[in-house]
Amino acid sequence: SGMGKTEKFVKKTGFPLTKISQGLKVTEPFVLVTYTTGRGEVPETTSDFLKENSSNLLAVACSGHRNWGVHNFCKAGEIVAKKYKVPVLLKFEMVGSKSDVEKFIGGVLEIEKELFGVQQ
Repeated sequence: SGMGKTEKFVKKTGFPLTKISQGLKVTEPFVLVTYTTGRGEVPETTSDFLKENSSNLLAVACSGHRNWGVHNFCKAGEIVAKKYKVPVLLKFEMVGSKSDVEKFIGGVLEIEKELFGVQQ
């Protein structure tokens, strides 16, 4: 995110982090962690990235701020999930709580287990 909160959340998980940049191509399965901008919109960089990389998208997690109202909280995650037919793995506020990090890690490991037969 513009303020780095989403990046801080991912760093707390211990999972590899690849920041979205113009022209980035992802050739392996991934879970997207994005933020909500404006009043419930998907960031333009995220939309542009998914136009080229959605075929490998497994799930989405989204940060938001409840100050924008309950209907807009993490709305970008819902929009991405609906458009690309993937589950919303987690909605979290700001940089996420310890519980949010644990839920995210558990969700990613479950996806990995289901898709690849990897044991936890």
